[in-house]
Amino acid sequence: RIADDPLGEVGCSYAVRGFDYDYVGILWLEDLRWEKGTWKVNPTFVHETGIRDLAHEAREESPPGSKHAALRERVAQSYRILFSRALKGAYVWIPDRATREYLLDSLG
Repeated sequence: RIADDPLGEVGCSYAVRGFDYDYVGILWLEDLRWEKGTWKVNPTFVHETGIRDLAHEAREESPPGSKHAALRERVAQSYRILFSRALKGAYVWIPDRATREYLLDSLG
């Protein structure tokens, strides 16, 4: 379907592996945020079927521990994959101000 309409597909990082696009649009939502000098994962907002069990285990873990850490790494890896798919550029929307400012500062 994407061959007929380049805007006809939406996918997570696992759906776009192996594909390269001229441009990608990335919605950086509430699953991974920059808070108080570190990355925090919110398992409630992780809906990727490939890591569903890990997200469920992290939701059940209190206080946050090894399951949260593993989930944070998987979610961060997903964003790295999404950012690596663009050949010409990426458009990124980040509603969380702290996360957006941290990323903008990181770009220099």
